[in-house]
Amino acid sequence: MNVIVCDDSNSICIEINNYIKQNFNFNLFLCNNKTELLQTINSCNADIQAIILDIVLENEINGIDVANEIHIQFPNIKIIFLTGYDDMYYDKIFSTFQPYGFIAKPIQYNILNFFLRKLSLAYTQKNKTLDFVSNYKEYKIPVKRINYIQSVKRVCEIITDKETFSAYLKISEIVDLLTEDFIRCHQSYIVNLSYIKSLEKNQFITNNNEFIPISKKYYYEVRKTYTAYLNQNRRDY
Repeated sequence: MNVIVCDDSNSICIEINNYIKQNFNFNLFLCNNKTELLQTINSCNADIQAIILDIVLENEINGIDVANEIHIQFPNIKIIFLTGYDDMYYDKIFSTFQPYGFIAKPIQYNILNFFLRKLSLAYTQKNKTLDFVSNYKEYKIPVKRINYIQSVKRVCEIITDKETFSAYLKISEIVDLLTEDFIRCHQSYIVNLSYIKSLEKNQFITNNNEFIPISKKYYYEVRKTYTAYLNQNRRDY
């Protein structure tokens, strides 16, 4: 997991760097200004998961404006703001986008730890794989590639954008091997909510315009979970 720490105080960058190195297995990049920050993002081909960013950088450059620039081009990068100015910038921060976190100076490491653990868990979930045997071959499929899973008799069909795999697995066992983006909506179906375009009556419609049934047994829980999923993804950027 790649994380940038950007503060015009080199001592604060080193302090945060040392704390993270002691507690997390992240790749860290330290920057002191906007130019270095943007160069680092580009040199990593935008493979950055989070930026811990000071709100006031050198030459009084506004970190919120910098974050907005980054957000337009790289909307999946999470921003955790640092500030020594109490709530002076709260209104401006939340009027433009939803930051991932906000930490006052001097650094509150219990709060930083909370945000970093949350990031780490989300990253692990996103890069999780499903391991199985199909036609005497072993497969390790990234969970995020799976659109949905259908149980046909004693065989589970694992459907991705490009392929369908058949494996002798119980659908009840597969649920526990997936991420929070998946939900069981029927005795024979598990869906990846990130591939769902809409929920209509008693069925999901996928981005590929396939129809996934929702049984009465699961409908209430499915609707609640799907609504929560949509709300969460509107808050995240």
